[in-house]
Amino acid sequence: MKIKTLLPLFFIIVVMVVSYVVVYFHPLSENSLKEFDLILKDFNTQHPLLTPLLFIIFYIFYAVFMLPGIFILSLFSGFLFHQPFSTLYVIFSSTIGAALLFLIATPAFNEINTLERYRFLSKFEKGFKKNAANYLLFLRLIPLFPYKVVNLTGAFFKVPLLVFIWTTAIGMIPSVYIYTQAGSSLSYFLEDSTPFDHLSLYNLGLIISLIALSVIPLIPIFFKKK
Repeated sequence: MKIKTLLPLFFIIVVMVVSYVVVYFHPLSENSLKEFDLILKDFNTQHPLLTPLLFIIFYIFYAVFMLPGIFILSLFSGFLFHQPFSTLYVIFSSTIGAALLFLIATPAFNEINTLERYRFLSKFEKGFKKNAANYLLFLRLIPLFPYKVVNLTGAFFKVPLLVFIWTTAIGMIPSVYIYTQAGSSLSYFLEDSTPFDHLSLYNLGLIISLIALSVIPLIPIFFKKK
């Protein structure tokens, strides 16, 4: 086993674990968010062209290292930028970040050769090879599957890179749009005394719609098997 192949992914996992530990013991308070809110407003006013570039770079870094609370960046995108730019910035950044993580994780997973050792995993691999686009669209569209988990799933099951990229870009549009739209009213959330919970962005009708939308890519697979 080539250690050099595993080191990049191992380093990313270490950074991710450390970041979660730091956030757990030093959670971001509401006062910190309010201070950050003022800093972002002031910086965006003074540097309207630089802000999107820095946001994209920071989001890509955040995605590659699988840092906690990435949905907050989507909220801040809606807070800082107008539609459709707020959604486009997040889609572009998250797609690039996911692709970079995919390229880093794929050689490491290939080196481990886990799929060849377990029969049930090899069956999943065959399913992904036959219906990679449909499965990935399903995972991206439904909001129950974490962004970072889907990124690693694509690499783990050896999905083609181009399929991984376009399904990521398209599949994330609904949920990203929801977050950026909510972010446009972020000042209201910060001024409200009620603690902010990202799950409050989803109502029953919206959840049903997203689930129905995510099931659509699986319909061709169902008819094909029948």
